[in-house]
Amino acid sequence: MTAEIFVDTSGWFPLVDPSDPHHAAVSQTVREQVAHGVRLVTTNLIVAETYVLLLRRADRNTALAFLEQVDRRPNLVIRSTEDLERRAEHQWLRRFQDQAFSLSDAVSFAVMKERGIPTALTLDRHFATAGFQILPHRPNSIAGRAREPLPTYGEGGSVPDVDLDDSAALLDAMDEDA
Repeated sequence: MTAEIFVDTSGWFPLVDPSDPHHAAVSQTVREQVAHGVRLVTTNLIVAETYVLLLRRADRNTALAFLEQVDRRPNLVIRSTEDLERRAEHQWLRRFQDQAFSLSDAVSFAVMKERGIPTALTLDRHFATAGFQILPHRPNSIAGRAREPLPTYGEGGSVPDVDLDDSAALLDAMDEDA
């Protein structure tokens, strides 16, 4: 069986956006993983989140190019289903009510467990909280330590003061910018 790593929105975005402060670390991690024959796995929910983020923070052409590339072999995009979402809800959202996992997080965790994927390419601490290994390593963001400042994008626009690890808050902030 081919080794796999799960790629979250916070992994795809800096990979695609060279101006992102995490671009070099994420790109290096992806190069290393691919060189070792590791397949990049994600879900259509993560693809949708990433598309919207790229559309709002980069531009339409970048967002469309991401859509064209993300589902090419050897990458694998798992399509969410009602059954998968129900399993994710029961295994992650209801079971860990003390955590602010999004539905996208929960579906990602369910996919990772079902496929035996131990590691995620992500900047989202929720994956570590759920028991997965995360790459690239970010010692400053784990266990409540100081977080890195949010990047600035575009013509003087800045990303609102939201937690990049919180998909729901990030999407809400993007809606406020629209």
